[in-house]
Amino acid sequence: MVVMRTGLAVLGVLALGVGPVEAGDVKIVVNDAAPFALQRATIAPGSQVVVSSPSRIIVSTPPVLVFPVYVAQPRRCFVPGYWAYAWVPQSYQYGAWVDGQYSAEGLWLEGHWEPRTYSWGSYQPYWIPESSSDC
Repeated sequence: MVVMRTGLAVLGVLALGVGPVEAGDVKIVVNDAAPFALQRATIAPGSQVVVSSPSRIIVSTPPVLVFPVYVAQPRRCFVPGYWAYAWVPQSYQYGAWVDGQYSAEGLWLEGHWEPRTYSWGSYQPYWIPESSSDC
């Protein structure tokens, strides 16, 4: 009896078929007496395989395929600087004389100073610097 230790996972046996093998796993092909009756077992590292003699054991590691990886920087769009405009409100308060007058109820109101507000504004330019962003 031959005992082989290869890793920690469970033994998966596929009789007369080929099972998937991942990179780093060990593939064991056991050929008993018949030359065309292959039994294939794929086991993960850490599991234990027990094979009765007089079997012939072929242990092979599946090939690791390497593909090129291309890393490309995303396309960038350049936005030139430009002028933009923002409304800038302005105001000031002043005192205004209000003459004496009768109210709607018929009462006399004496002349007095009252505060008034004058409001205006204008659009002022400001510069937006150049930038770039993903297109």
